Amino acid sequence: MASIWVIGGIQLICLSVIGEYIGKIFKEVKMRPRYTIEQDDYSKSLQKIIKGDL
Repeated sequence: MASIWVIGGIQLICLSVIGEYIGKIFKEVKMRPRYTIEQDDYSKSLQKIIKGDL
């Protein structure tokens, strides 16, 4: 009976460690863009086509 409690306690501790790890990853990634666009050539060429500057 006691071994079941010990195994259950170990499982809960492992879940809490994994939860803390995932929480820290979430806080680290939150509010950051996936990538930044250095130069947008597509929009510039599209504006030229719309204006008729070809």
